[in-house]
Amino acid sequence: MEPILIGYIALAVMVVLIVMGMRIAFVAPLVAFCGIAALKDWNVALNMAGYLPHGIAAHYSLSVIPLFIIMGYLGFYSGLTRDIFTTAREWFGHLSGGLAIATTYGCAGFAACTGSSVASAAVMGKMAIPEMRKYGYQPGFAAGAVAAGGTIANLMPPSVPLVIYGIITEQSVGFLLMAGFLPGILSAIIYAVMIQIRVKFKPELAPPPWKKQRGKTESFH
Repeated sequence: MEPILIGYIALAVMVVLIVMGMRIAFVAPLVAFCGIAALKDWNVALNMAGYLPHGIAAHYSLSVIPLFIIMGYLGFYSGLTRDIFTTAREWFGHLSGGLAIATTYGCAGFAACTGSSVASAAVMGKMAIPEMRKYGYQPGFAAGAVAAGGTIANLMPPSVPLVIYGIITEQSVGFLLMAGFLPGILSAIIYAVMIQIRVKFKPELAPPPWKKQRGKTESFH
């Protein structure tokens, strides 16, 4: 059988298994093992299965990933993430879409602790979405602000994807992390500007700024 045909079959099997609900962590090694066995033989596949996973997982540079995640957990349980969001809310809450902007900067701050976009979106979403819904933000807009802010963790050091990319491509992990700092900051600023533009053209997405609300209350009294 031609190697290219084996590759197509492997891709098709992967898609089928994933659609059936099998986890990617099990699908990928299983398909890879069978593919190597088809290309070479079963002894080669068994030998590679014996040393290759350990050789990749025991890479020294990968040790930073669990340490980053632990740092993120420490930040979450110590209340650091709550303080980051509260501070950002005090700074930007008076702007149009202020809570969404605070969420974006809060995600950027938490990204600098953990380096995981999933963890950043999950943690900030737990705090920010109920707060935004409380003040009248539309659900889709609130969720979109959290989802967009969570992607900043892919750029901000310590970024787990950049660490993995550096190992795979044999580039300096330290240089990659330093290179991601400025794009991460710029992404947060651009997201904040876009939030203000969206709210300006569609005011129903978010409530009026706090100053306007306070002014209305005073004039009412």
